Amino acid sequence: MKLGDSIKMSINDLKNRKIRTFLTCFSIGIGVMLVVVMGALGQGLQKWSQQKLNTVHDLKQVSVYPEDANKREKLIKENKYSQELALKKIDSDTINKIQKINGVDSIRIELASNITGTKIGDKIGKKVGIIGVDTNYTLFSNSSVNIITNDKKNKGKNTKPIIAGKSLNSTDTNSVLVGEKYLNRIGIKSNYENIIGKEMELKIDIPGQPSFIKKVKISGVINKLYDDSSSIITPIDISSEIQQFTSGEKNYFNKYGPSLLQIDAKNINDTKNIYNQVKKTGYSVNSKIDTIEYMQKQNQILNVLLMIGGVIVLLVSSIGVINTMTMSVFEKTKSIGIMKALGGSKRNIKTLFIVQSGTIGFLGGILGVILALLTSSTVNTIVLNIMKKKGPVDIETLFITPYWLILGSIVLAMFISTIAGIIPAAKASKLDPVESLSYE
Repeated sequence: MKLGDSIKMSINDLKNRKIRTFLTCFSIGIGVMLVVVMGALGQGLQKWSQQKLNTVHDLKQVSVYPEDANKREKLIKENKYSQELALKKIDSDTINKIQKINGVDSIRIELASNITGTKIGDKIGKKVGIIGVDTNYTLFSNSSVNIITNDKKNKGKNTKPIIAGKSLNSTDTNSVLVGEKYLNRIGIKSNYENIIGKEMELKIDIPGQPSFIKKVKISGVINKLYDDSSSIITPIDISSEIQQFTSGEKNYFNKYGPSLLQIDAKNINDTKNIYNQVKKTGYSVNSKIDTIEYMQKQNQILNVLLMIGGVIVLLVSSIGVINTMTMSVFEKTKSIGIMKALGGSKRNIKTLFIVQSGTIGFLGGILGVILALLTSSTVNTIVLNIMKKKGPVDIETLFITPYWLILGSIVLAMFISTIAGIIPAAKASKLDPVESLSYE
């Protein structure tokens, strides 16, 4: 008996018992429906959470410090840690290599320092942090700007980094950006345009030493919404001069390099690659990559758990297949005797019933997929409409049904049904032809 004949006989037998076939296929279909719906829901939630992660822009940032990571850990364990002992200069070659890493959007190069006072006209300021930046690179990363812009609290506000004047460029060797919060502290609270282009005095007083005084020009004012708004941003050469004075080290920047590299990734998925690549260089690296990985693992676990629920129902419905095939064996006992009398082998009989159970699984799988698509579409419409009535919705669809999920569910249904049909098929193949022919 050929496989084609087995399939034809199986289909004819199922047609003759339409109600029982439908009920068995329906039970399989319910299991498949749950597998597809739960899997689609998991895929939808995973995509939505990924989109939400992409809007949390500080997750795109990777910080690199001028420290040997291994030395740092060793010194911490020995309670001997100091930044100087763990120092590993970030040189230009390292910066060039980092720039070439896939997914890097921008780099901000910083050299931090402090001064003891400032003066703008008759306004005297006290201690303030200086952030020296390499003006050949980024001053305000896209992720920093996006964090401010996308914050609902800032709706309707000016979210640009510079609210008066202009930013620094590579030709501004003696200009600075002053933070709005710092200006407010020294009594300048409005009309910021009036101080643009004016002279500002940066001062360091150390007892017993001549004062350090650096006269610079105010190029722009940093928006108070930004972290830098409590500081003064200068070209890196000015910050280096300050560090040289306070440390007594000549050519300070050439010797020690920047105090921080702030790397901005193009998207969330690039952050992990950048973090791992920079870590290989041996520098001390910091990122919120752990947050990303944790959330991705949680999504994967949720996806698996949702699909397992459907698989369990599918396994339970296989009991119906066993029952249906057992009943079929009883009903076809005399036919089995005739087939054996005509030369049918045990293998032919077994194949006939296994093909029949596999066909039930296939039909149940198709029915389940149709039910799943109808269910997910209906639920998606209802839930999104309810959500929209309560406020803006930032999710397009709750369910995403990839082709692999549909095909995989049908194959799974056929596999489980086929396995369920093995026991009745084996029983049918072992029937005695004489007894079968006399069965009424």
